[in-house]
Amino acid sequence: MIPEQNRVTQQVFPTLIQVTTHPNAEMVNSALLSDIEQIREETPNGRPGNWSCDLYTTMTNEGRLQGRPAFKEFADFAKTCAMQFGSIMSYKFGDKNMHLNDCWLNIYTGGHSQDTHVHQNNLISAVYFVAAPAGCSGLMFYSPRQYAMIQPDLTEITPINAIQTEYTPSPGDLVLFDSAVKHSVPVNETEAERITIAMNFSLEHT
Repeated sequence: MIPEQNRVTQQVFPTLIQVTTHPNAEMVNSALLSDIEQIREETPNGRPGNWSCDLYTTMTNEGRLQGRPAFKEFADFAKTCAMQFGSIMSYKFGDKNMHLNDCWLNIYTGGHSQDTHVHQNNLISAVYFVAAPAGCSGLMFYSPRQYAMIQPDLTEITPINAIQTEYTPSPGDLVLFDSAVKHSVPVNETEAERITIAMNFSLEHT
């Protein structure tokens, strides 16, 4: 038996996921939903042709929602949260500030999902839950060990040994993470609409 004092266990490259609940979520979400209805009336589905699922999205045709008046307060909130995330990650801001690159709408109904992906050429990505009905799909995150060729049986699944973990959302939750972290949306098992706003941030000179 090796003595306890002869062994050191360290966590290397832990993955940070930050969740901030908007303090006025009900009011903000009500205003956003009103504008979202207008967006859907005006904007056709911008789903890329290589996506495997038929959700409604404005990613390719209305990807700067932060410029709409109804989104201003929300965009300021999201940027503040991104700054806090950057501070925890010890980003050196200097004369740079957090810049909201893009902001788009995703609506999932029954059977909709999103494949595993990353957000290339960005620093921080975020998903805000405008509507998260009971039983809707969460947000799945994947360990870099996801594709390891050998996966042993486990006595229990913990944050140390898990190869994936699903965050179960509530309306008003803003989930931020490094843009290089692989993530997906599992199949939505409810017919109620799961409505999210997706965003990407970078550090830019002021």
